[in-house]
Amino acid sequence: MGQKPLHEIPLSQWQRVMNVDLTGVFLCMKYQIPAMLATGGGSIVNTASNLGMVAIPNGSEYIAAKHGVIGLTKAAAIEYAEQGVRINALLPGVTKTPMIARLMEDPAASQMFEAIRKAHPIGRFATPEEIAQGAIWLLSDASSFVVATSLLVDGGYVAM
Repeated sequence: MGQKPLHEIPLSQWQRVMNVDLTGVFLCMKYQIPAMLATGGGSIVNTASNLGMVAIPNGSEYIAAKHGVIGLTKAAAIEYAEQGVRINALLPGVTKTPMIARLMEDPAASQMFEAIRKAHPIGRFATPEEIAQGAIWLLSDASSFVVATSLLVDGGYVAM
Protein backbone atom coordinates (compact mmCIF):
# COMPACT_ATOMS: atom_id res chain seq x y z
CA MET A 1 0.00 0.00 0.00
CA GLY A 2 1.14 3.48 -0.80
CA GLN A 3 -0.05 5.00 2.51
CA LYS A 4 -1.55 8.01 0.73
CA PRO A 5 -5.07 9.43 0.67
CA LEU A 6 -6.92 8.58 -2.54
CA HIS A 7 -6.56 12.02 -4.14
CA GLU A 8 -2.76 11.84 -3.78
CA ILE A 9 -2.32 8.40 -5.38
CA PRO A 10 -0.57 8.75 -8.73
CA LEU A 11 -2.34 6.96 -11.57
CA SER A 12 0.83 4.92 -12.16
CA GLN A 13 0.70 3.61 -8.57
CA TRP A 14 -3.01 2.76 -8.91
CA GLN A 15 -2.36 0.90 -12.16
CA ARG A 16 0.63 -0.99 -10.78
CA VAL A 17 -1.33 -2.26 -7.78
CA MET A 18 -4.28 -3.24 -9.99
CA ASN A 19 -1.97 -5.00 -12.44
CA VAL A 20 -0.20 -7.02 -9.76
CA ASP A 21 -3.01 -7.70 -7.29
CA LEU A 22 -6.07 -8.03 -9.55
CA THR A 23 -4.99 -8.49 -13.16
CA GLY A 24 -2.39 -11.01 -11.98
CA VAL A 25 -5.15 -13.15 -10.43
CA PHE A 26 -7.22 -12.83 -13.61
CA LEU A 27 -4.30 -13.95 -15.78
CA CYS A 28 -3.54 -16.93 -13.54
CA MET A 29 -7.14 -18.15 -13.73
CA LYS A 30 -7.33 -17.43 -17.47
CA TYR A 31 -4.66 -20.07 -18.03
CA GLN A 32 -5.31 -22.39 -15.06
CA ILE A 33 -8.97 -22.96 -15.85
CA PRO A 34 -8.57 -24.36 -19.40
CA ALA A 35 -5.88 -26.75 -18.15
CA MET A 36 -8.15 -27.90 -15.33
CA LEU A 37 -11.13 -28.30 -17.65
CA ALA A 38 -9.00 -30.45 -19.96
CA THR A 39 -7.95 -32.73 -17.09
CA GLY A 40 -11.27 -33.08 -15.26
CA GLY A 41 -11.24 -30.21 -12.79
CA GLY A 42 -9.31 -28.98 -9.81
CA SER A 43 -9.15 -26.32 -7.16
CA ILE A 44 -7.91 -22.75 -7.31
CA VAL A 45 -7.19 -20.61 -4.26
CA ASN A 46 -6.79 -16.91 -4.99
CA THR A 47 -5.05 -14.73 -2.44
CA ALA A 48 -6.99 -11.65 -1.41
CA SER A 49 -6.58 -10.09 2.05
CA ASN A 50 -8.68 -9.45 5.11
CA LEU A 51 -8.68 -5.88 3.74
CA GLY A 52 -10.79 -7.25 0.91
CA MET A 53 -13.63 -7.31 3.47
CA VAL A 54 -13.04 -4.00 5.25
CA ALA A 55 -11.14 -0.77 4.68
CA ILE A 56 -8.55 1.35 6.41
CA PRO A 57 -7.41 4.88 5.59
CA ASN A 58 -4.70 5.50 3.00
CA GLY A 59 -4.83 2.19 1.19
CA SER A 60 -7.49 2.72 -1.46
CA GLU A 61 -5.62 1.08 -4.33
CA TYR A 62 -4.78 -2.07 -2.35
CA ILE A 63 -8.21 -2.33 -0.77
CA ALA A 64 -9.97 -1.87 -4.13
CA ALA A 65 -7.78 -4.54 -5.73
CA LYS A 66 -8.38 -7.04 -2.92
CA HIS A 67 -12.14 -6.42 -2.98
CA GLY A 68 -11.86 -7.05 -6.72
CA VAL A 69 -10.10 -10.38 -6.15
CA ILE A 70 -13.00 -11.51 -3.98
CA GLY A 71 -15.56 -10.49 -6.61
CA LEU A 72 -13.56 -12.10 -9.42
CA THR A 73 -13.22 -15.28 -7.37
CA LYS A 74 -16.98 -15.47 -6.80
CA ALA A 75 -17.81 -14.79 -10.46
CA ALA A 76 -15.34 -17.39 -11.73
CA ALA A 77 -16.43 -19.91 -9.08
CA ILE A 78 -20.05 -19.90 -10.20
CA GLU A 79 -19.03 -20.10 -13.86
CA TYR A 80 -16.93 -23.25 -13.43
CA ALA A 81 -18.27 -25.14 -10.39
CA GLU A 82 -20.45 -27.49 -12.47
CA GLN A 83 -17.41 -28.34 -14.57
CA GLY A 84 -15.41 -29.54 -11.58
CA VAL A 85 -13.29 -26.46 -10.95
CA ARG A 86 -13.64 -25.13 -7.42
CA ILE A 87 -12.47 -21.55 -6.90
CA ASN A 88 -12.12 -19.87 -3.51
CA ALA A 89 -10.18 -17.01 -1.95
CA LEU A 90 -7.89 -16.97 1.04
CA LEU A 91 -7.98 -13.74 3.07
CA PRO A 92 -4.91 -13.58 5.28
CA GLY A 93 -4.31 -10.93 7.86
CA VAL A 94 -0.93 -9.50 8.76
CA THR A 95 1.59 -12.31 8.57
CA LYS A 96 5.00 -12.20 10.22
CA THR A 97 7.07 -12.65 7.09
CA PRO A 98 10.68 -11.47 6.79
CA MET A 99 9.39 -8.33 5.03
CA ILE A 100 7.03 -7.48 7.91
CA ALA A 101 9.76 -8.26 10.45
CA ARG A 102 12.09 -5.77 8.67
CA LEU A 103 9.36 -3.11 8.58
CA MET A 104 8.74 -3.57 12.29
CA GLU A 105 12.39 -2.63 12.99
CA ASP A 106 11.60 0.96 11.95
CA PRO A 107 10.44 2.79 15.11
CA ALA A 108 7.59 4.63 13.33
CA ALA A 109 6.36 1.48 11.60
CA SER A 110 6.81 -0.50 14.80
CA GLN A 111 4.25 1.72 16.56
CA MET A 112 1.79 1.26 13.70
CA PHE A 113 2.26 -2.53 13.73
CA GLU A 114 1.82 -2.64 17.50
CA ALA A 115 -1.53 -0.86 17.15
CA ILE A 116 -2.55 -3.32 14.41
CA ARG A 117 -1.46 -6.28 16.56
CA LYS A 118 -3.62 -5.01 19.41
CA ALA A 119 -6.61 -4.94 17.04
CA HIS A 120 -6.31 -8.73 16.63
CA PRO A 121 -8.38 -10.62 19.22
CA ILE A 122 -5.79 -13.41 19.09
CA GLY A 123 -3.13 -10.86 20.16
CA ARG A 124 -0.51 -11.64 17.52
CA PHE A 125 0.17 -11.85 13.80
CA ALA A 126 -0.03 -15.07 11.79
CA THR A 127 2.89 -17.24 10.87
CA PRO A 128 3.27 -18.11 7.19
CA GLU A 129 2.57 -21.74 8.13
CA GLU A 130 -0.81 -20.80 9.62
CA ILE A 131 -1.83 -19.03 6.43
CA ALA A 132 -0.63 -22.00 4.37
CA GLN A 133 -2.90 -24.33 6.36
CA GLY A 134 -5.94 -22.40 5.13
CA ALA A 135 -4.79 -22.76 1.52
CA ILE A 136 -4.01 -26.45 1.99
CA TRP A 137 -7.52 -27.07 3.31
CA LEU A 138 -9.17 -25.14 0.47
CA LEU A 139 -7.15 -27.13 -2.06
CA SER A 140 -7.90 -30.47 -0.42
CA ASP A 141 -10.76 -32.90 -0.88
CA ALA A 142 -11.78 -32.06 2.71
CA SER A 143 -13.29 -28.85 1.29
CA SER A 144 -14.96 -30.53 -1.69
CA PHE A 145 -18.28 -28.69 -1.16
CA VAL A 146 -16.66 -25.28 -0.62
CA VAL A 147 -17.11 -23.01 -3.64
CA ALA A 148 -16.88 -19.20 -3.96
CA THR A 149 -15.87 -18.81 -0.33
CA SER A 150 -13.61 -16.16 1.12
CA LEU A 151 -11.78 -17.81 4.01
CA LEU A 152 -10.57 -15.31 6.58
CA VAL A 153 -7.34 -16.37 8.28
CA ASP A 154 -6.76 -13.19 10.23
CA GLY A 155 -6.87 -13.90 13.96
CA GLY A 156 -10.30 -12.29 14.24
CA TYR A 157 -9.23 -8.85 12.98
CA VAL A 158 -12.24 -8.36 10.67
CA ALA A 159 -14.63 -9.43 13.43
CA MET A 160 -13.61 -6.44 15.54
